[in-house]
Amino acid sequence: MTAPDNYPSSVELKLLNSTAAVVQWRKPNTLSLNGELTGYKVEIFTNTTLVTNFTLEPAATSLLLNNLTTGVIYTVRLAAFNRAGMGPFSEPVSLKVEPSLLYQHPVIYPEVPIHSS
Repeated sequence: MTAPDNYPSSVELKLLNSTAAVVQWRKPNTLSLNGELTGYKVEIFTNTTLVTNFTLEPAATSLLLNNLTTGVIYTVRLAAFNRAGMGPFSEPVSLKVEPSLLYQHPVIYPEVPIHSS
């Protein structure tokens, strides 16, 4: 048995409000796991410095990040692991906590009449 060959896919980091964000991902391809998935390792960086990491169960596909600080750039990467070891990390995804982005007014488009024949 060897460690997974691939990392989780579709990794996204989305701001939920001015102090929270969510990381979401998809499980790596079953063949690339090289055995049974036993969990995920998640690393969180602020302004390029590793500040914390989590080990999550194999059923996890998201992680809520709380107590975020305005103006700070948060970066997340994750890897899958099995009993043989940890696979490669995903490409890092980042966001800067900018509360003003949450409160933009929606763009309202004028109604366009629909003509049916």
